[in-house]
Amino acid sequence: MVSHEARRFAPTPEDEARYDQRLNDIEIAMMRMVGERSLGGSDVERWRWDVPEITMKLRTTDGIERSIQASIVVDEETSRESVAVGVSAWRDDERTFTRVWNSANVANLRMNAREKTIQRAIERAYDRVLGWTRDDLTKQTSLQPLRR
Repeated sequence: MVSHEARRFAPTPEDEARYDQRLNDIEIAMMRMVGERSLGGSDVERWRWDVPEITMKLRTTDGIERSIQASIVVDEETSRESVAVGVSAWRDDERTFTRVWNSANVANLRMNAREKTIQRAIERAYDRVLGWTRDDLTKQTSLQPLRR
């Protein structure tokens, strides 16, 4: 998962247009993979109100929730723009109110990376996160019980 600290910036309207185009390219790569791998149980969401990011949540039958994230990152010191591709997986235990999880960065791409490069990064992310088992969920967080 990409650090939120590295992603704080105030984009101009021109920046937003470029970021939207890059997110469109990433969304196309994600949807292409959904079609090629017959991933009917996938949801793609774009979160642009705070961070230019796109997330693909994968539905699997092993009880582990998985997602692939691609975020536009701007280095605060150099103003260099890039695309960070990461993965995360988690499983919640409602009896103990705990979440076990893991996350990893898969690729950092140039902002102007070619479509094939983006596609390969998304495929690597998919292969990595899909390969995780419960034993790979090595981090733990306490969850607050829902109050009804």
